[in-house]
Amino acid sequence: IPHTTSNVDIGTATTNFTAKYQKHLINMSGLFPRLNGEMMQRGDGQGAIISIVGEMVSCDGSQLILKAADGKQLTYDVQADLEFQQGRVVEIMGAVNDETGTINAFVTRDLGNDFDLGLYNDFLTKVMPSHSQYFS
Repeated sequence: IPHTTSNVDIGTATTNFTAKYQKHLINMSGLFPRLNGEMMQRGDGQGAIISIVGEMVSCDGSQLILKAADGKQLTYDVQADLEFQQGRVVEIMGAVNDETGTINAFVTRDLGNDFDLGLYNDFLTKVMPSHSQYFS
């Protein structure tokens, strides 16, 4: 007997999800590109699961506006159960929607209020490029 929820076959839903994000499932190592807003805007995250750290600006229940470590604002598609706290710093991992440029958030990790976004941006733009052998 197939399991169903709201007349949707779970097996079919899982297959649809897997097909949609198949290209992202290739990287099963758990290592994802760490990006800032500028990197996202120039397309560095296209077709990938990415990680971005930033400050929560606003949330309407389905979309979160995040100010990335470099100050650029990005839009995330989030689950309704996201615990939004304006000014809170979070790391978001998710898949970039190639059509809209938004990020479908999978994981949101709270980093607190005293996370130094400027220092983190320096890490992304200065340390990682000069030591890429450790951050590939």
